[in-house]
Amino acid sequence: MATPRQAAAVSKGIGIKEITTVTFEATDGRSIHPGDIIVAGIKGQDIVGTFEGLDKDGYFNIKPVYTASETVRYRPSTIKSCYRLSSYELEIDKPQEVAAEAAEEAGAGALSPAS
Repeated sequence: MATPRQAAAVSKGIGIKEITTVTFEATDGRSIHPGDIIVAGIKGQDIVGTFEGLDKDGYFNIKPVYTASETVRYRPSTIKSCYRLSSYELEIDKPQEVAAEAAEEAGAGALSPAS
């Protein structure tokens, strides 16, 4: 049997890493993964975009299709429904105007850029 001093010497070579697996499930039970196109019901609006996962603060990150330059963060509790889309087609002549209108209607609290 090893003495406490010998046991300490043996355990120096052991490293422990915590691995956490987070899975996401849409309202209909289908799994969603970063890169999937989703539609999320948030504050009475449907947000269509690319799901980017959770950030380190626990916010649900979506890159809306109409503002490709900014990722938007949402608290998971504000998402009332979420569905994965198999395809989506968007035809807008002036996407920046549409994005500005959507941000104004939703209010600054709902559409805050990710940090």
